[in-house]
Amino acid sequence: MPQMIRRTSVVSALLAVSFAIAASDNVLASPAPVEYMKYFSPLPQKNYVNESQDRIIKKKSFKLNKVIETKAVANKEQGFFAIVPNTKLTDLEYVKGLLENPKVNGISATIPWKMVEPGEGEFDWSAVDNLLSSCEKNQKYLILRISTSGVSENSENNEPITDTPKWVFDTGVKSITYIGANNKEYKMPIYWDDNYMAQWSNFIRQFGSRYDKNPYIHSIGITGGGDAHGTCVTPNFAKGQTTSKEATTISNAKQMVDVLKKDHGMTPKQLVEHWQYVVDAFAKRFQHTRLNLNINPPIANRGGEDLLDHIVDYAVYKYGQRVYVTRENEKYDRHGFDDYRVLLKFRNDTITGLQLSEAVSGEAMTKIARYALDDGISFIEIPENMLTSKEEATVSTLDRLSRHLGYKLISGKAQLPTESSVGQPLAASFEFANMGDSSPLRPERQMDKDLPVSYKIQIELRDSSGKPIVQSLHTPSTPTNKWLPGGKVSWQVDLKMPELATGEYTTWMSIVDPISKQKVKYINGTAGDNKLESVVDLELGKLKIVPKTSAAAIPKTTESTASKSMEAN
Repeated sequence: MPQMIRRTSVVSALLAVSFAIAASDNVLASPAPVEYMKYFSPLPQKNYVNESQDRIIKKKSFKLNKVIETKAVANKEQGFFAIVPNTKLTDLEYVKGLLENPKVNGISATIPWKMVEPGEGEFDWSAVDNLLSSCEKNQKYLILRISTSGVSENSENNEPITDTPKWVFDTGVKSITYIGANNKEYKMPIYWDDNYMAQWSNFIRQFGSRYDKNPYIHSIGITGGGDAHGTCVTPNFAKGQTTSKEATTISNAKQMVDVLKKDHGMTPKQLVEHWQYVVDAFAKRFQHTRLNLNINPPIANRGGEDLLDHIVDYAVYKYGQRVYVTRENEKYDRHGFDDYRVLLKFRNDTITGLQLSEAVSGEAMTKIARYALDDGISFIEIPENMLTSKEEATVSTLDRLSRHLGYKLISGKAQLPTESSVGQPLAASFEFANMGDSSPLRPERQMDKDLPVSYKIQIELRDSSGKPIVQSLHTPSTPTNKWLPGGKVSWQVDLKMPELATGEYTTWMSIVDPISKQKVKYINGTAGDNKLESVVDLELGKLKIVPKTSAAAIPKTTESTASKSMEAN
């Protein structure tokens, strides 16, 4: 293993009644310019073994301590997303049932390319549009991927099964056939074939022009460079399946790799550069909508793990929080270091997720859930059979996950003056706790990259009619992207005020992205133990603005009841 990787488990501080701040690793700096540039132009070399990582990676455990009972609260990028099976993509009643499940924040769907572009330049977006329309009706979100192989289950005209339209192969795109895990014959394009990539790039351009900026899309999968939804270039074969020397159809991964190397020129350098091209193609066409990279080693064994490092490094170092990272098709309760360390490596840079297989058992899910919280996962793509399961272990596991996936913020003490003179700054103090497994990261665009920075706290003054008069924004002394899992933050600040008209105003508090104006959902800690619910605006009290000469020598203050609620626990 690389020397810089630390396997030592760092146990986080317990989330105690007082919300004591948990211990955590510091976020280390990004690579130096020389290291950074290697992901843009990989140097020819004999292999792609990473001799060292770009940052020290440490493992720590997430503690599921119950402090107060809270309802699950999910912002757009967080929560459960029900997987829509390939056979149910057009069954809108089925999709409606998934979206109406209160446990989910949206759905996850993978649509074969041939469904969307059956003829060259002839597009049928109805499947995508219908899914988005269903999400809009339920005010939920869609994780969307378009596949070019490995998803379709039925053949057409007795031809090998494929997700790529027939007209693409008719243009001369190179391909390979194989026997899948279900003993059916499949056909996949050679992903680095120039003709294939030209056609796929044309599709991505149309795809982006239609759906970039759609508010009901959680993320768009970076696909077309590997099998199904991810970075692996070898498909799913049945275990123990072999092919005789006389057979011409591939039926195991080793044989597939041998053929790709011998007949199609596959090399480590080629795979890395190919995936870089695919990542750039999606990033160019989706300037506003988040992307989602499903990670799997492109080929088996250590060589594949090292290739995966280079691919993900390139995507996240170049585009930052524009690219979410998802661990694909998880079904075992083993937590192999080479698999999850990629998520640990980038959890402070971007949002990470987990995609579960239908084959996950309730017993395995208990362990997977613990690993997910250790890794700081923000969203989980989950099969319907788990969402509707009555099994005690599954139900309790999903409940724990829903309360801690991503960041889960609880408002604490908030103090503002009840009376202030015209133009006088407001002496304010705030307290929040984070019961989630990750920090609130706000994306801020710099060049092509979205850096993870802090949300701002907004104090809004409204007049007697409810009209906003003042919106005062500030960054907490500990920025939100450093609000640690299991930790409490508190700070004081003097809020500058304009020359307001005298009179009484109502004060409101929110957590906001000042660029997109999107407000973060958080838990109102002021309503008492039995009524803790999510809010985006919290009323703090009344503020009376008086003439400068009549202001009291010692300002009176209003304190939200959050402090009483939290201290009582």
